[in-house]
Amino acid sequence: MRHDRARQRKIRVLAERTGLPFGKAARLHDAGGVSCTRADWTASGWHRLLPPIAFSLEMLIATATQDDADGDLDDLIAAHSVLAEQLPDRGATPLRWHEAGKESVDLERRREQARETLSHALAGRGLPVPTTLRELADLLAQLGVYHHTRGTDGRHRWRALQLPVVDLLDLPAEWLCAENDARWLMVTSMPAARLHRALVHSERVPTIPTSIDRLASDVDATAAEVRLGLEGLLYQGVLSIERRGAALDSRQVREVPGHARIDLRMDWERIPAPDISTDIEQEMTCWNGSPWSVYRAVAADRRIAKDTLEVLSFVPFVKSTPDGRMSETCLAEFAASSGGPMSDVVESLFALEARGFIRWNNKKQRVEGYYLPTTAGEPDAL
Repeated sequence: MRHDRARQRKIRVLAERTGLPFGKAARLHDAGGVSCTRADWTASGWHRLLPPIAFSLEMLIATATQDDADGDLDDLIAAHSVLAEQLPDRGATPLRWHEAGKESVDLERRREQARETLSHALAGRGLPVPTTLRELADLLAQLGVYHHTRGTDGRHRWRALQLPVVDLLDLPAEWLCAENDARWLMVTSMPAARLHRALVHSERVPTIPTSIDRLASDVDATAAEVRLGLEGLLYQGVLSIERRGAALDSRQVREVPGHARIDLRMDWERIPAPDISTDIEQEMTCWNGSPWSVYRAVAADRRIAKDTLEVLSFVPFVKSTPDGRMSETCLAEFAASSGGPMSDVVESLFALEARGFIRWNNKKQRVEGYYLPTTAGEPDAL
C-alpha cells in the first residue's frame, strides 16, 4: 500500500510537469520515466563535432536538469532507466568515434574528420583530448556546454543550461562552412522564410531601420525566431545587418539587445517580386508524409541506394508538445537514444501513431503528441 501511494505521488508530479492526463502519465512512469535533450542539441555543431556517445551524455545531464537530480556521473547513469544498461562502465566508458564494419564508409569518414578537427582545436587551447565519458563531461563543463559544481556536502550537481555555439573553438573555415550549411537546413530556414515573406511586402527602401523587438511585433514572432530568421537571411545573402555603421555577423545578431536599433541593408535585386519568397522556401525540407512513413517507403524501394536512407535519417522535422514547446529532431536522434536499429524506431513510431499517442501534421510539417520512442517498443515523452 505504501509503495502504491508513493507511485501515485510520482505519477501526479509527472502529470503536472508534462501536462499529460493521469492515465498516460502512469504508463509513462511505469515505462521508465522521461528522458530529454535540450531543444537545440540535435541542430548544434556540438552534435556533429563530438563522438556519438556525446548524445547519451546530453540526455543524461539534460534529464538530470529537468528532474533537478544531483549526483556524480556514475550516480546519474545508475538512476537512468535506459543509460544504466547501455553504459555498464559508467563514467569510465571509453570514447569510440565509430564502429568498424557497422557503419557506411562515408559516415566513418565524417566521424574521423570530426575527431581530427576536435583534436586540433583542443590542442590549440592546450586542452587534452578526452578518452572516457567522464573526461568528455569534464571537458564540456570547462567549455561551458554543461555546468558542474560541487556543494559543501561534496555532492555533485550537473546541469544543462544555455547551449553555447560551437564556434567558441578555433575550428577550420571548411568545418564552419559546413556548419553554416547544416544550421540553415536544420535551424534557420523556416524562420528565415517567415521573415522573408514579411520583408517582401515592406516598402522597398535601401535601408530598413528597426530592432529585434520591433520585427518580432511586426511579424508576430518571438525575438528568438527573429534572430534565427535574420541569421538565415544573412546566410542566403538577402541582406546585411548593421548597428552604428558596423556590420554584424551571425554571432553578433544572436547577442544584440532586443531594443537596440539595427539597420537592414536590403539587396532588392535578390527580392525582385513577392513571389521570390518561394525561392527560399524551396530550400526548406518539406515532407510529403510522416518521416517514418517516408523512410519505410524508401527502405522498401530496392532501386534506392542505402546511403540515401542514411541521409534521410538526418533530415530534420519539428516535434511539438502539448504545452506548445517545439524543437527540431530527426529519426537518427531517436535511433541514437534507443541504441537499436532504425527499423525498430520506425515501427515504434507507427505503433504509437496507431494508438493515438502521436500524429503527423502535414500542413504544419511537425509531429504532435505525447510520446516518442527511447528504447525499441517503449515510449518516452515527446
